[in-house]
Amino acid sequence: MTATPAATAPEVSAGRKFLHVLGVTALFGLLGPLVGGFVTIAGLGIWIGFPSPGDIAMAILAMMLYGLWIAYPMGFVPAVLVGAVIGYMDAYRGGAGFSFAVALGAAMGVGWNMMMGDGSDLQTNVVHILIGFACVAATITCWLATRWRRPA
Repeated sequence: MTATPAATAPEVSAGRKFLHVLGVTALFGLLGPLVGGFVTIAGLGIWIGFPSPGDIAMAILAMMLYGLWIAYPMGFVPAVLVGAVIGYMDAYRGGAGFSFAVALGAAMGVGWNMMMGDGSDLQTNVVHILIGFACVAATITCWLATRWRRPA
């Protein structure tokens, strides 16, 4: 028996790599603000607090209906920036790992909060903390959504 040489993976063209970056960026831009808005609104609803869980759920639902639209104007730019970096790492640097995605989401949360200004009262500080969590949660969700076609 003779040993056969291991098959090497074919080289991916530059155009396909660029399309991959655009696709990942678009997914982050579409899904990221939605997840971030949900996390922020749910966190605010829980932080405000109500006498019963049903009241909290109704308040969160009302905030979702009337306030989720603002997630896209506020969260689109950071989501696209994170998506572009993740897409670039996937296409040109061998892939973005989970820890890299979490660190990038946390860095974007800190950076975005710094751009939004300082917190002078408790409610503003809570919103800043929730936005930081929202950036991490949105990044993890979008990162997982881009892993669907990769072998385990």
